[in-house]
Amino acid sequence: MKTAKKRIECFGLTLLICFILNSLIFSLETLKEKQPRITRGPLKISADETTSTDKGKMIEAHGNVHIRYELESEDILVSNSNFARYNEQESLGELTGNPKATWFRKDPLQPSTFLTAENIILKIKDEGLIARGNVTVIQASSTLTAQEIIFSNPDKKLIAQGEKPKFNVLEKDHHTLIEADKITAWTEKREIEFNGKVEGIVFLNQK
Repeated sequence: MKTAKKRIECFGLTLLICFILNSLIFSLETLKEKQPRITRGPLKISADETTSTDKGKMIEAHGNVHIRYELESEDILVSNSNFARYNEQESLGELTGNPKATWFRKDPLQPSTFLTAENIILKIKDEGLIARGNVTVIQASSTLTAQEIIFSNPDKKLIAQGEKPKFNVLEKDHHTLIEADKITAWTEKREIEFNGKVEGIVFLNQK
C-alpha cells in the first residue's frame, strides 16, 4: 500500500510539473502573439496588437508601436507611437498618438535627428517624411519648430512652414533665434534659406 501511495504521489507531482510547464509555454506563446512583428521590405513593425486587411496590404498597429525603417542610403529611421497604419499599396505609413522619430545617419560623424509631432507620415517608396502639428526637430545644438515639416531624403531637403517656423541655435558663444514665413534647409550642404517676413535676434555670451 505504501508503494502504491508513493507511486500515486509521484504521478500527481509529475502531472503538476507538466501543468506548470504547459502554463509557462502557453504564457510565452500568448506574449509573443501580443507583440507581433511584421516585416515589409525595409520596414519592420512591432506592437502590442496588429491587424491586417486587404490580404495583408493594410496594416494597423496598436499600443507600444515600434517601427524601424532602413533607407537605401543605409540611414535608419526608428519611431515609437501609440498607433500606426501602413498602406503597402501606396507605400505610406502614418503614426499618431504621441509619435517620436529618430533619424540615424550612416556616417558616424553626422549627428542624429530627433523629431516629435502630432502626426507623422512616412513616404516609404520616396524616402520622405511629412510631420504635422507642433513639430519639433532637434539636431545637435539646433532646434526647428513649425506646424508642418516636409523632408525628402533623395533631395536632402527640409521645408518648414505654418505659423512662423522658428530656427533656434544654442552655442557656447551665442544664442540665435530666427523666425520666418518659410524655412528651407539642405541637410547635406548644411545651408538654410529664410523666406517671407524674417525676424531674428542674436544673444552673445560674454566671457
